[in-house]
Amino acid sequence: WILDNRTTYPISVVNMSLGDTSGLQDGTDPLSVMVNQVVAAGVFVAIAAGNSGDAAETIYSPGTAQYATTVGAAIEGPNGEYLAPFSSQGPTADGRTGVDILAPGGGITAAGSTASSSLGHGQPLVTLAGTSMATPYVAGVAALLLEKNPSLSPTGTECTYSSVTCPLGV
Repeated sequence: WILDNRTTYPISVVNMSLGDTSGLQDGTDPLSVMVNQVVAAGVFVAIAAGNSGDAAETIYSPGTAQYATTVGAAIEGPNGEYLAPFSSQGPTADGRTGVDILAPGGGITAAGSTASSSLGHGQPLVTLAGTSMATPYVAGVAALLLEKNPSLSPTGTECTYSSVTCPLGV
């Protein structure tokens, strides 16, 4: 949808606070490839690293997309800020760093969701922790940077998902 509508609705930044812990961890899965295609089309994509803990190789799709910006969570303690113990870490299964940036991810108060959601139960505000709470910070900063300097954009070369010569999507 984003690829098809990025010019109709001038989409320049995407936040993806989601993940699939059942798939590949090397960025070659279909969702990661599609994320790479979105980045190649000039859209900044921030993706939550996941909350699988601080062991190695705990980042899953689409956080494993090579050209996305994967966001880990930082929290504050008595000695300053540090990586949250729940925040997933790299490297990816193919040896890439994994987490590209950290953002505040603990005790974040945000707008609640609909009554049918398991998050917030229709409350106007919720306080949560996780990389899904950190990722919007990075997407927001990217949006502000692009508003200030519209000439900035991710770069790459588009190819089709089914292309054998372009397995990573860029």
